[in-house]
Amino acid sequence: MKFGWRWLILLGWWLAAVQPLRAHGGGAPVLTNATAGPYLVSAWMQPDPLRVGEVHLTVAVTETPAPDAPPGEGGPPVLEATVGVQARFLGGNISPIVTKATHEEAVNKILYETDFHIPQAGKWEITLAIEGPNGPAETRFTVDVLPVSRRNGWLIGGAAVVVLLIGWATARRRRAPSSGKGI
Repeated sequence: MKFGWRWLILLGWWLAAVQPLRAHGGGAPVLTNATAGPYLVSAWMQPDPLRVGEVHLTVAVTETPAPDAPPGEGGPPVLEATVGVQARFLGGNISPIVTKATHEEAVNKILYETDFHIPQAGKWEITLAIEGPNGPAETRFTVDVLPVSRRNGWLIGGAAVVVLLIGWATARRRRAPSSGKGI
């Protein structure tokens, strides 16, 4: 298959239009084995670093380990909890964001996940309200959210321009009349 300048233009257009994809699950740890009543809670958020826009939150809830359990060993996962999420901006008057983390959003069904939009850079407090078989519990943590990054857009746009220029130069070279004389 021969790739001509039209393919290069198509590739350049695609590079300019594509947005970074975010996978579900994982992210940067923001809470690790925090005791919340009868539960241990861990949470991860992405993107890393957190920026204004869509964020993804993953939460793991386990029972607290038995007193005679080896150090570092957690209890069994809590699969039948309700995990409420509230994100509150600590720098002004923005209404809190309220959502639920569920198994339906999760790739790994022992985790609870949700996506939500953070509209403002600054410090945010995230509260996780757990309603589980061993009763209710709550834990919270703070995160710093950075402004929107324009770097990725410039990088992708710059790559698209380079691809388009290469395509243009290749097309011009093919159209240029040959100045050499046949022997």
